[in-house]
Amino acid sequence: MGENGALHSGKGPYKELTEDFNTIEEVVEALLRKKDQGERAYCEFNGVFFDSENVSIDYAYILLTGHKKREYEIQEERKLIGAIDRIPEQIKRGRKLIYPSRLQEWAIDVAKEAVSSTNGQVIDNALKIMTAIAENRPLEEVVDLYKKQFYIGDMILRKDIVRSYVMKYSKNGYPFYEITHEGDWTLQETNQVFEIMLYNERDNGTSADFLDVSESKQKVISRFNSFKIEI
Repeated sequence: MGENGALHSGKGPYKELTEDFNTIEEVVEALLRKKDQGERAYCEFNGVFFDSENVSIDYAYILLTGHKKREYEIQEERKLIGAIDRIPEQIKRGRKLIYPSRLQEWAIDVAKEAVSSTNGQVIDNALKIMTAIAENRPLEEVVDLYKKQFYIGDMILRKDIVRSYVMKYSKNGYPFYEITHEGDWTLQETNQVFEIMLYNERDNGTSADFLDVSESKQKVISRFNSFKIEI
């Protein structure tokens, strides 16, 4: 790297490409296009630097994934097939932990997560937490499971999704949701949580087996009352 981040060679400096690339294929195409035009260029993608003189699609995939493109695609196909094969088992496991009226939604979310970038890992994490809640394990132990869960990419986003699934489906998800909450509550979030509680309450025929849902509901109502809304 030379001044201002520019690469240098015996034949002159490299110009940085500043476009927003979504895929490695776009990166390779842009760099090879510059090479065909007789220019030298480089760019950064996902923390890796590529230059027009050395780039190829397989080389780029090796730097990013450790595998050539086709090898990587085969691995991803196997992960996807495995995740799809696990859908019935995940739905069945969840059926024992969720409100019966949410079974169709649960099946849809399980299928959606199977074909996501985590190949169903989010659902596995949510199931572990919901199982611990259903077993009335100490809340600190449940939170520890949440903190130690396994992530694949988009860690913060995936973490929030796991937490939201537990709130939506678990028969006592609110105490867990509240204790793992980060930052200030918003009126929108409070309203969403309250709507989930009201919906689940209509189907709460087994609340005696879990912690007191009414206490959680009162906390949310109190939070509602604490907001100052200007009309």
